[in-house]
Amino acid sequence: MLQFENTELFVPKKFLLSHGIKKKTIENWRQQKKVLFFKVSNETHISYKTIPVTSRKKLPPEKILIQKLLNLQKQSKADEIFNQLEYARQYDFTKYISLYNSDTTLTTDKITSFAQLHSVWSKILDLKNNAGLRDLKNLHDAFNRIYPNKYNSKISFSNAITKASCNGIMSVAIDKRVFGNNNNEKKEATAQINFAIALLTASEGKFTAPEILEKANTYFKEHGLKQYGLSWAKKMVAKYKANPAIYQSRYGQNEAAKKMPFASLKNPEYSNTLWQMDGKTLPFWGPNFQRYSLVMIIDSTSKKIVGSAFGVSENSTVIMDAIKEAVNNTGVLPFEIITDNHSFNETKECENLISLLNKKGTKWTVTSNPQHKAIVERYNQNIDALCKEYGGYLGKGIRSRSIDAVTSDEMKTEFAKDFLSENEVRAISVAVVEKYNKIVLKSGSTPEKSYLENLHPHPITANVFDRAELLTMRTEKLIRRGQITIKRGIEKFEFQLSAKHYQQYNDATVIVKYDDLRDGIYLFNKATGEPIDYVPLKDKINNAQSLQTDKDIELLNKNKGRTTGIKTKGKREIEKLSIAAHNADPEAFASLNKMTTPKNVLQELEQHGLQRIAQEKGVVMNHLSNDYRELVTVPAEFNPHSKADKNPFKITNDKIKIIDPSTEFEDD
Repeated sequence: MLQFENTELFVPKKFLLSHGIKKKTIENWRQQKKVLFFKVSNETHISYKTIPVTSRKKLPPEKILIQKLLNLQKQSKADEIFNQLEYARQYDFTKYISLYNSDTTLTTDKITSFAQLHSVWSKILDLKNNAGLRDLKNLHDAFNRIYPNKYNSKISFSNAITKASCNGIMSVAIDKRVFGNNNNEKKEATAQINFAIALLTASEGKFTAPEILEKANTYFKEHGLKQYGLSWAKKMVAKYKANPAIYQSRYGQNEAAKKMPFASLKNPEYSNTLWQMDGKTLPFWGPNFQRYSLVMIIDSTSKKIVGSAFGVSENSTVIMDAIKEAVNNTGVLPFEIITDNHSFNETKECENLISLLNKKGTKWTVTSNPQHKAIVERYNQNIDALCKEYGGYLGKGIRSRSIDAVTSDEMKTEFAKDFLSENEVRAISVAVVEKYNKIVLKSGSTPEKSYLENLHPHPITANVFDRAELLTMRTEKLIRRGQITIKRGIEKFEFQLSAKHYQQYNDATVIVKYDDLRDGIYLFNKATGEPIDYVPLKDKINNAQSLQTDKDIELLNKNKGRTTGIKTKGKREIEKLSIAAHNADPEAFASLNKMTTPKNVLQELEQHGLQRIAQEKGVVMNHLSNDYRELVTVPAEFNPHSKADKNPFKITNDKIKIIDPSTEFEDD
């Protein structure tokens, strides 16, 4: 160990050897008697100043060694004080137990804790009286090693020393928080009280402790429970905020996930290895306080936004638009895409997309852990900063960084005076993405430049045909009431089949492909894959007649014509079938009809047939007696034509025409 005697520095022999000075050289110094040697605790030390210059050059400068020695001495003194305080805490505390044992409200643990602290303070006063305030720093450091952060500054520690000296050690040794605000009246929180505080803390309204207390005390009063104070409420709110489930309910899943332990993840070496996708609610209000979403795809290596899409919500269409832009902009596919657990992942479109991506070599990873999407979520802050440059920024005037901060009603009223249009917010989203890709990040480079400098040497290329296959959405839909309905967030897209396809495909499942739902959809036969038809987006008609335009009336008439055409087509198909069957077997209808007609009706029809035959033979019905007339008379209430007319397969002579069975019928 370095030694400092009478302003002269002595260094140990081991120190010289460790710095490249050979043992033989040191022995030569001893023989020449030009170097001063000094022995401490049987360890040889050499005077630094007497060491030859050639050897001294191998050693650190004298000033540095002296400073190091002083630091070691200070540390040694601090260690010495710490050892004395720690000894007092561990072995001398028993003599002070009797001072605290008389309080029956204290547990054994608390009595021991107070006695140990008392013993430490007793030693501090003893050291202070002997060494004075010159050792305040060492005293403070040593005390903090035993009781971390009890006194954060030397000033507060010095005040405590003064208090202990003037008022007695018990004034600083007792933790009054142990006794609560009111020792005489303990308030035990029941399950009902705890539940009320927990429920109010979990509210999405982010109520403050005073607001929670006000609501809780109102509830307690109504139910005959005790009233509580603000300090109690603050402790209870802090307690329940520590519950992960309550924290998530109050602040949302993303904020709650940030409280969970995480693993440190290393970003890929090359661009287009990993893309992270996430949606952000833009900090602007549209008409009627409408908010808009921006879905971004960020390259993990360069932090560049390679694709983005704007929409009224983070729905499947907007997500696919972002993916399309990313693939079109880069011309490649990443080796992996990370996204959160969005409802899009439950759709047929996503299932088909994932299947196609896997075939190309791209992995689709769904995660609920925000650490996996740390890049895109972290750089949302940069997007916010760029949004501040534009009028109508929702964060304007919000000073607080607290997670509990909410927009005031006054601020909402101010924003309502100058709503931005959807088109204006869309334009801002385009501008901030472009600006973001050109700003210099902490790495010292822009995302755009970093992306180009670190391109993957062997990427998954996506040619025109790959893009057409991947980015054309494919799903399966059941046709109901002649139409297909597809919901995307709050939007609903309706597509109505033509009359010619209604009968064949109504209540059937078909394959639907589309690029943009606003442009229409393509239908394919699920079994054969054959194309069926292109169906445009269904027009909406004003419900109120007073608001209906000529276009609305035209659409209503078209819908009526479509319905009539569907019914007519069905009738004509039956007519064609009946005629063909009649040509093959004139008795087909009569034979089959007997199988579906009740016996009593058949008997009545037979009577009707007897009457007709008798009349053809010249029998005058009015001249027959009652006994014989009943044999050939049909009851008055029975009309065979009424039932026969209702059967679509009934063929009557006056309707039969000679036609070409292969002729197609046109819709009305």
